[in-house]
Amino acid sequence: MASDKDIAFIDELKQKYEIKVKKQPCIRVTTTDQGEHMGISASAYEKWTKESLDLKDNEIYVVYQRERSERNYLGIDFGTKKPRIYMGEAKDDLWQYVAGVPMPSNKFDTSFNIVGEEEKILTGVFGNKISEHIIVFSDSYYQKVCNRVEGPNLIVMVQIPKNYEKVIEEICAYTNGSGIVYEKKNLLLQISKTKIINVSAAIINIFVLLICSFFVLSIKMECDFPEQKGKYIFYSQGGMTHRNIRKSIMKESFWTGGIPIIFGVVISTIFMGTEVYLKKLSLEWIKQYAVKLMGTITGIIFLFLFISICFGIRNIIRIEREE
Repeated sequence: MASDKDIAFIDELKQKYEIKVKKQPCIRVTTTDQGEHMGISASAYEKWTKESLDLKDNEIYVVYQRERSERNYLGIDFGTKKPRIYMGEAKDDLWQYVAGVPMPSNKFDTSFNIVGEEEKILTGVFGNKISEHIIVFSDSYYQKVCNRVEGPNLIVMVQIPKNYEKVIEEICAYTNGSGIVYEKKNLLLQISKTKIINVSAAIINIFVLLICSFFVLSIKMECDFPEQKGKYIFYSQGGMTHRNIRKSIMKESFWTGGIPIIFGVVISTIFMGTEVYLKKLSLEWIKQYAVKLMGTITGIIFLFLFISICFGIRNIIRIEREE
């Protein structure tokens, strides 16, 4: 993010390092969820994306710049269709703190209405779910407020083909920590670290749940052992063949683990399917998610059914030894 006073420095960098620069006029806007965003006009959006928007007065269009994993997150101002927006950078006096909880003041404009939204990355993903989205205003409203909004008024996107470190060093030295600069390598590194931590936590959770499920199933089978032994003796005295007795015990053991798995798979499939649907992904990504989902579900089903059968075989062996 930059201002008109920074144009000379940007042009100097462009000539010195032969970098590619794209500048987009904008305004800084803030929502009550403490998110800061980039505001542009409908005509600027059309030039940028070749897509036309027919916005009138206080109608707005929101472009959410989020990764696939965050696409079902709440929209601006906690997901409301009539967001409260302040024209300018976030300031402390925009919120009043009651018992440590920030409450928006009356400086936020409540007249806006979201008429459309989409998930698209135009400037980049900056590792924050609630900030740096693009809010498109009608041309009439944008022209009315653009000259009196405090804060940066330019989105500057820089492509650095060479001398990357030197360019970044000069930009950081120029801003001296006071500007809004998003550096790709650091952002990607932070995002990668976050993903690794999340995946590691998920793997640990799955592993712990599998162990707990294993112990619960083993306790259930151990508690069922006296009853299965009684059935085995009853069937044997009733003249049933040993093969049919074993088949009956195995079937009972199979459904002991099978019924919870079936219900669990149905519920989890509905939940995960809803998650994928809400992300509004392309058909190609939906297919990839579906394949991975089916593979995971199949693996879990076979694992638990195998464990159930193993417990059933163990109980049969114990019964026959005691007999």
